[in-house]
Amino acid sequence: MTVTFNPIAAAKFTNTLQFKWGSGKSSAVLSLSGTGQAAAPTVPTKPTNLAATVLSSSQVSLSWQDNSNNETGFAVYMRRGGDNGFSIKAYGNRDDTSITISGLTFASRYEFYVVAFNDSGPSLASNTITVSLRSLLSGKQQRAA
Repeated sequence: MTVTFNPIAAAKFTNTLQFKWGSGKSSAVLSLSGTGQAAAPTVPTKPTNLAATVLSSSQVSLSWQDNSNNETGFAVYMRRGGDNGFSIKAYGNRDDTSITISGLTFASRYEFYVVAFNDSGPSLASNTITVSLRSLLSGKQQRAA
């Protein structure tokens, strides 16, 4: 039998596990115990330097600096100009630093930001960048001010 203890927060802990079998003179007890300290779960450090390069009238490439070593992946949030609220447009893998977003509408404005995440939760958001497909020529890069 294997027993695993995974504390959720940083804490000192002591575990004692007892097994008892039999009865009367033929009974036995096995006690196992252990003491340790769990590390605090840590959310990833936020990505920075988000930038966009327009690839076509319906496609943009986003790039950012990965400042974390414990992310599971990245979530790219987007909203179209004038819309309320952001929603997740795409996911990137661990250590990714760019992603291509397709299916955009020419002559529209979009806002993007990126968040790193792991089992402990999301990082703070990167800078937000606004991309206008009507004002940028293909291949031109845009950075947040």
